[in-house]
Amino acid sequence: MLIFTDGAAAPTNPGPGGYAAIIVTPHGEQLVSGGFRHTTNNRMELYAAIAAIETLPPGTSATIISDSNYLVSSHNVWLPNWRLRGWRKSNGKPADNRDLWERLVAVCEGRNIRFTWIRRESDPFNVKADAIANEATTRDDLPVDEGYVHRLAA
Repeated sequence: MLIFTDGAAAPTNPGPGGYAAIIVTPHGEQLVSGGFRHTTNNRMELYAAIAAIETLPPGTSATIISDSNYLVSSHNVWLPNWRLRGWRKSNGKPADNRDLWERLVAVCEGRNIRFTWIRRESDPFNVKADAIANEATTRDDLPVDEGYVHRLAA
């Protein structure tokens, strides 16, 4: 199973943000999308992966395909060390978006999820996910990204 994800945020970043995931199976496509009023692009990239994986039954194997180096490199390279260091980067500073990284780790448990990077707009599903994520930034009913607001208050 392939899952194409993308996140978007207003040019102000932070600002209104949206995410999208297209789950491609032999039986067709499933779309997962949403957004928040005040958030960042990186958080939307994480939300896209989390929202898609949450729809999968335990034991599922899937590949997340993203044009986000932040999502893919962080998951494949840095995440194990952040966890070993108590969610700290190699420079001792806290890892950004810890709340979502912890949630991503949790939703991946019991599933075989791989993360693969692709060049932006190199696949029609990536282009579609990008358009849907950007459209989501314009919705009038976007909720507050509580994790982001909490981080600002800390």
